[in-house]
Amino acid sequence: MPDGLLITGVGETSGKSLVTIGLLRQAAARYARIGFLRPITSADRPTESRIVQLAEQLLPEGALTAVSVMTAAHAEELVADDRTDELIAECLGAFERLAAEVDFVIIEGTNAITVPVHGEPDVNVALARHLDVPLLAVVDGFGRSAARVAAAVSLTRQRLRQARSTLMCIVVNRVSPEVIDEARTLIPSGSLGRPVYLLPYVESLSWPSVEETAEAIEALRIGTNGDADHLVRRITVAAMEAEHALSVIGSGALVVVPGDRVELIEAVLQAALAPEAVIISGDFDISERLQRVVAAGSIPVYCKRADTFAVAQAASRVRGEIGAGNPTRTRQALKTWDEHADGAEILSRFELSLRDVTTPERFAYELARRARAAHARIVLPEGGDPRILTAAAEIAKQGLVDLVLLGDPDEVAKLARLHGVSLDGIEIIDIDQSPLLDEFAQTYQQLRAHKGVTLEQAAQQVRDPSFFGTLLVHSGRADGMVSGAMHTTADTIRPAFQIIKTRPGVREVSSVFLMCLPDRVLVYGDCAVIPNPTPQELAGIAVSSAQTAAAFGIEPRVAMLSYSTGTSGHGSSVDAVREATELARAAAPELPIEGPIQYDAASNLKIAAGKLPDSPVAGRATVYVFPDLNTGNNTYKAVQQSSGAIAIGPVLQGLRRPVNDLSRGCTVDDVVNTILVTAVQAGATKAAETQKEDNA
Repeated sequence: MPDGLLITGVGETSGKSLVTIGLLRQAAARYARIGFLRPITSADRPTESRIVQLAEQLLPEGALTAVSVMTAAHAEELVADDRTDELIAECLGAFERLAAEVDFVIIEGTNAITVPVHGEPDVNVALARHLDVPLLAVVDGFGRSAARVAAAVSLTRQRLRQARSTLMCIVVNRVSPEVIDEARTLIPSGSLGRPVYLLPYVESLSWPSVEETAEAIEALRIGTNGDADHLVRRITVAAMEAEHALSVIGSGALVVVPGDRVELIEAVLQAALAPEAVIISGDFDISERLQRVVAAGSIPVYCKRADTFAVAQAASRVRGEIGAGNPTRTRQALKTWDEHADGAEILSRFELSLRDVTTPERFAYELARRARAAHARIVLPEGGDPRILTAAAEIAKQGLVDLVLLGDPDEVAKLARLHGVSLDGIEIIDIDQSPLLDEFAQTYQQLRAHKGVTLEQAAQQVRDPSFFGTLLVHSGRADGMVSGAMHTTADTIRPAFQIIKTRPGVREVSSVFLMCLPDRVLVYGDCAVIPNPTPQELAGIAVSSAQTAAAFGIEPRVAMLSYSTGTSGHGSSVDAVREATELARAAAPELPIEGPIQYDAASNLKIAAGKLPDSPVAGRATVYVFPDLNTGNNTYKAVQQSSGAIAIGPVLQGLRRPVNDLSRGCTVDDVVNTILVTAVQAGATKAAETQKEDNA
């Protein structure tokens, strides 16, 4: 029977969910098949679980098998009728059936019932003993001094020892950061040396999203504008004059406004520092004018037929919970777990194979982790765009990437203040005052001398932010560049082609989109750069795209797409893909590459079984190489629009140093993702250069 572990909370608000999801994700790095058993659930419908939904997003596809046994009402009925043996038997049977199918089982303890089971006052301790699995105890450390944290650990050890339970480790959650170091010194080592982890209290984990708040108070949404996943940090009642109301709203606020104050609602919706959402309160019908005001706004708007202050009070009681539906909170929870607990130590007994499907949630987490690990310095030439400043501030706050903004420091600071963002930790370079201008002019003139560029022309050209930023990268003063929010694609990539140029052995610069579908992340190339690639260029795109996929933790299995699969079709375009496939295989024999192959055969296992049953790629492709730009560009947009997929890109590949282009209609999230992608590329470039030097 495989290993199993029961996670039990000590205290009603211990934060067991954070530990459970962190451990489930950690288990996915060591076990191919993971079971999640919920013996007693609090919900009327035991199959519903926000933790299960989130785990299914974070873990590889098919890795998780979740089983619920009974509701709390049924469990209490069995205990009341003196049928406790039936309760244990049902749970044990479910555990054994699940264990037969998986490699590791995590069991979710319950706080839903408090009745004794077989003489044990804690039902979770009783279940762990009967299932013969160790316990991971999660202790609530909120509001405790260092001495009280240490005492709680000792009491937990004592209680479980008296219950003859096997303790795997203790996690004290929600500890005040100010007392963590002192608490560590006060906690005595256990007799068996089991680890104790202290997780800090993170206020943002309790912030609900707009949607969660609205659902909790049963508010009805009006229109479809805005992002309801944004987090709510405070509830504000706006019932005063517009001038005063606008001074108390802004980022993080959910504003409650009486329905008869149409002018005030309009002012709030049009505010420069808009709140996260508005709830219109009171027993008022939504007039046509108000509907027009809402439709013209850019944030979510709801209505609730109740007294304004009653709505505000109800909304203020809503607390965020870790689960599917809010990637920001998920990233913060996993970051807290990774930085303060050692899941590998807890799950150190077995090493089993890992499935290689990357989900969007897992990709987002890995993207941030890899970007932080890259220690990259990325230059942003467009310091005059508020989206760039907002994204830069978010990244700097999390310490993910070292950023450089180009622009007049006074103007950049003024714009930052206007939009309520902090640029602490971000370097700002004023090009006109830079001592690098002469050096960069000489460098550019030498690089473009064969085109007749004079030193005077070069001196003028390098004052352009895109050229100056590219030269920062070329000279090693930055590791990559992101631009395009205020400039055309040509403005962004032309300096890179002229100055940075391609990597040794790479003939072409191409691009990919990272397509975050609901259940996986795929790589599409080329969708933005080369209109009609030759077979040689198509082979280069395939190899570069596979390398890009691997850099982002996606196992590359390359499909060379065509309207024909295998040897079934002929014609110039199919023959070109067939030739490109052979060239790619010769260039990278270690890569699984299939072509020509149709999209359905590349993506669907059932179709693949009929067309290419022995292919290691068919039905399982992760990298899709399109035969031309027309096909690639239209396909990525069709998938994006029809499925709701997030398309990150275009990610340029083949350059000696990474430079990536933004759409002029980009969002702040687009900018954040592109900066993180560029940082990861920079990290991969530096690692390759280091390896080359070591091998020299």
